[in-house]
Amino acid sequence: DSSLSDRGLAALGSHAASLTALDISGNETVTDSGIEALLGPGIVALARLNMAWCTQLTDAALRAFVAHMPRTSARIDFNASGCSLLTCASLARLAATAGPLLSSFVVAGMPALADAVLDALADCCPNVQHVDVSGAGEVTSPALSRVFATGALLRDVDVARTSLDDTGLLALHRAASRLRHLDCSNTAITDQAALVVFADLPHLRSLSIAGCASITDAPLAVLYDTAPHLRSLDIYGSQHVSIALVRKFRARGVVVIRSKHHKRD
Repeated sequence: DSSLSDRGLAALGSHAASLTALDISGNETVTDSGIEALLGPGIVALARLNMAWCTQLTDAALRAFVAHMPRTSARIDFNASGCSLLTCASLARLAATAGPLLSSFVVAGMPALADAVLDALADCCPNVQHVDVSGAGEVTSPALSRVFATGALLRDVDVARTSLDDTGLLALHRAASRLRHLDCSNTAITDQAALVVFADLPHLRSLSIAGCASITDAPLAVLYDTAPHLRSLDIYGSQHVSIALVRKFRARGVVVIRSKHHKRD
């Protein structure tokens, strides 16, 4: 709830001993004090926390969440997108503590995110299914590769506006057959890796290669033949994809985004 105050969170904590999920996304007024008051000793199984764009929260709030995460028999989902006051050390600690229980790790819009966080994901979280580090311009493609190489269960991956290159994309091939959503827009991938990975995406429903200037028709033609469940394709800014191929996708019912205003040109 984006309208909850620190006082409201404290009141909620006194009546919610069985709290397992909390969504306070977009709340720009809540502070660490509210989170710490909410997460009293009675709450021991908070497995899902969405604190995206709660811009006043710091490592203290994250420490409180980590202290109250379940340690067994739960799926942990975490979203701290836009929480720029969190340090990489605290995010890495969360991943290491959650370990194999971590299912979703979403930290979009955090340009200072570093490889250490991805290293913790790769080392400790083999069951993660959803990873979103879009906008993390400081993370390297080798660090992304390590996450992909160990994340055999990955289903939803957003690495837009990162340093992903062909090596990183090829590392994703191990998990490709399970992927449902892939956003690698505004990265340095080329046809060479895309031809390999796009040939093995049978469950993919959405793909964004917007701004990937080196992608041509070749890997997308392969995708057309191998991804029967595709419903959305964003190629905005990709100058080397032909209108003929776009029309083939659209004839199948795929929503293809080619321009800023999504004209059906």
